[in-house]
Amino acid sequence: MVSVTRKKESASMTGINNENTEIKNLNESETTLKSGKGNKRKKLYTAIFTIILALIIGFGIFFLLARPPSIKLPETESELSSSIDKAKEFLNENGKKLLARKLEEAPVYSVKAKLDEKEFTLSSVEHVLFKNRSSQALEEIVFRVYPKCASVKQDPKGNFSLEKATVDGNNAKTKIEGSLLRVSLGKKLPPQESTLVFLTFKENLPKIDTGFGGLLSGITGKDGYGVFGRSEKVYNLGYFFPVVASFKDGKWENREPPSFGDIENFECSYFNVSLEVPANYTVAANGNLAAEKTGGGRKVSYFTGIGRDFTIQTSPEYKIEKRKAGEITVSHYYLKSSEKMKEKVLDFASNTLKNYQEHFGAYPYKSLNICEAPLSGGVAGMEFSGQILISQMLYGETGIGKEKLPKELEKLGDISGLLDMLAGSYLSNTLEFVTAHEVAHQWWGETVGSDAIGHPWQDESLANWSAILYFRWQHGKQAEEDETEKQIYTEYSLARLMGAKDAVVDQPSSAFSNQHEYTAAVYLKGSLFMKKLESIIGTSAFEKSLREYYEKYAFLSASPEELISCFTSNSTDKDKVQALYEHWIKEKHGDRDIPGIMPGIPGSLEDLLRKFKEESGLDFGPIEDMLKDLMKDYEDLNVPFSIPLTPEDQTI
Repeated sequence: MVSVTRKKESASMTGINNENTEIKNLNESETTLKSGKGNKRKKLYTAIFTIILALIIGFGIFFLLARPPSIKLPETESELSSSIDKAKEFLNENGKKLLARKLEEAPVYSVKAKLDEKEFTLSSVEHVLFKNRSSQALEEIVFRVYPKCASVKQDPKGNFSLEKATVDGNNAKTKIEGSLLRVSLGKKLPPQESTLVFLTFKENLPKIDTGFGGLLSGITGKDGYGVFGRSEKVYNLGYFFPVVASFKDGKWENREPPSFGDIENFECSYFNVSLEVPANYTVAANGNLAAEKTGGGRKVSYFTGIGRDFTIQTSPEYKIEKRKAGEITVSHYYLKSSEKMKEKVLDFASNTLKNYQEHFGAYPYKSLNICEAPLSGGVAGMEFSGQILISQMLYGETGIGKEKLPKELEKLGDISGLLDMLAGSYLSNTLEFVTAHEVAHQWWGETVGSDAIGHPWQDESLANWSAILYFRWQHGKQAEEDETEKQIYTEYSLARLMGAKDAVVDQPSSAFSNQHEYTAAVYLKGSLFMKKLESIIGTSAFEKSLREYYEKYAFLSASPEELISCFTSNSTDKDKVQALYEHWIKEKHGDRDIPGIMPGIPGSLEDLLRKFKEESGLDFGPIEDMLKDLMKDYEDLNVPFSIPLTPEDQTI
């Protein structure tokens, strides 16, 4: 009986165990099922998280790539001070020797600009570290705002709008008088103390008239030279930000330059400048390219340098051709349509650098840029420290045939194409001379500064005669004589034909009646003074004087008297040098001293046409009579020309 019971108990226990096992298996199955569901959820959450994270990263990368790039420029006083060493890297070893310690306390600029190519505007922020190096406390700093000068074409909306100004972080009172911006310091700035000025401003870029209107503006004196403005292809951004005016004899610069002539009267400074443009634009500036970033269809170029001024040229159509002239990199920025000129201009620039360095002294920068540019007002070129502009007209791109003829010429019928060809051919023949003239300004006007508002002859006469000397050194004596006749004697007669009166050379640009009178005195009579001076003291003494002038005043500014003293110190007859200076520069003897090609108006027109035909190498054909009729329309000017005197009558 006992065994049966145990069997039943055993069977009962077996059932219980089986039930427990089933329960356990069920529980494990439920656990496994729950675990599987949990793992699936985790995988789902992980996948969702991964997708979200990828989207975030993707949008982040897209946002970073799509937005315009940014480059950090110096802004604080310490950052601006530290940027000086970087700016000096624009100098070559000879430039560093010339600089020495002359500009350790010069102004330091940091300017961040953005071009809106659709609205034709430029938006900028500017930081200026300024140290008071005068002997008196200052209550204000005065800036020259070039876009507001009379020599700049004004946009209907206005060229310049100041949005904000602060001094050491505090809002500053400002006043704009003509092209001068006065920024109140809020308190007196003692001698040898520094202050930090911050400006934000917006500028409208006026359209540059490069065709007939541009040529005629040179006669009327309106609309300036196009140094600040735009064409269909190129943006000229010369002097685009406010620059500290000169402070001399206890007062700030307060003269307004006229509609012709230069405004250069600045001290050399240090520059940090960036420009944001569309990514397909090429940017040329007078400084080292310190950094460049591209993104979102935009590009930011950051330049550092030292010089008397700053400019930027930018265009979507610029091409670049480079060449080494010794240790100097010469870069030619030209438009696609000027491909045939790319080597020729480099030849001219490289040859002038070689000759001027040999005779005047070492060029101070590591590079020199030559930029084809739209210029107006009859101006052929423009200079900046380490960068020069050459009018696209000299490349044969006059643009005359693309516009309606002025009323004065409508009676001749549709000859715009012919005039375009004639003007392009004639102007292109002067390309080498203009290049030599503008490169010469790297010595006279840029490295050695002078007051271009009060004494414009000082740098222009030297640059013009230097260009004549270049032809002597590069092409021989006959080339020098040919260029002297073409670029000085003929040009002087043409200026007189256009109504220019004989004028004193050394006077402010505002004292001249018009552009032609200014050119005749400043460029032409001043050049002939240099020619006569060289003949009196001798070529060796003349060049020695210029080398001394260059070394002594490099990165500084000199007065006319300081220039003349360099010549007298190397002359055996100081009184004769001084008498020559008084006669040619301080007095009026142009008609007596300068032999002209035009002793009288009627004959001069024939002579003018002959000269034009010879220099252009073109046959006018049946158009010649019409051109003669056109020129005779100007006979009512009745400008008297003196018959050239004999050499015996020209005593000085």
